[in-house]
Parts: sequence; structure tokens; C-alpha cells
Amino acid sequence: LPRSEAAAAAAAEAAGRASSLEASLAALSPRVAADEAARAALEGAVRELAAAVEAVHHKAVGACSELRSELEPRLAAAEQRLEATEAELQAVADEAQGAAASAARGAAQASQTQEAAARRI
Repeated sequence: LPRSEAAAAAAAEAAGRASSLEASLAALSPRVAADEAARAALEGAVRELAAAVEAVHHKAVGACSELRSELEPRLAAAEQRLEATEAELQAVADEAQGAAASAARGAAQASQTQEAAARRI
């Protein structure tokens, strides 16, 4: 008889624990559902953000390409103008150097002429 009482007490305790676990599970079910819904919403937001980032990247690449297409010809033209200016400056420098050499020769001749005139006097 004590065994059956012990068994009945154990069964009653097990039933109480089962009932308590069922209540805990019932209390957790809405939280689990809310967590799953939040996770699904977060995954959706991440997908939207990834799509937005991809769109911005695509626009940025397009804008850079357009800018490059616009600026490359301008850069080439500026480089040509720079080369032409450098050539002009070199021509002016050469001309100035030639004029300076000619002036130096003229000054030397004038000096020689002066010396010769001074000797005659």
C-alpha cells in the first residue's frame, strides 16, 4: 500500500510538473511567435537595405562613368593646350636667347669699334 501511495504521489507530482511545463510553454509560445515575426521583419529590412545599397552603387558607378566621359576629353584638350603653351614658351626662350647673343655680339663689335676709334685719335 505505501508503494501505491508513493506511486500515486509521484504521478501527481509528475502531472503537476507537466501542467506547469505546459503553462510555461503556453506562456512562451506568443514570445516565440513574436520573435519569429521580428526575425522575418528584420530579414525583410535587410533585403530592402541590400537592394537600396545595390541601387546606390549602380547609380554611383553610372555617375562616375558619365563624369569620366565628360572629363577625359577636357583633360586631353587641356594637355594639348599645355603642350602648345610649352612649345610657344620654348620658342620665345630660344628667340630671347638668340636676341641676347646678337646683342652681346653687337656690344662686342661696338666696343671694338670704340677701341679702334680711340686708337686713331
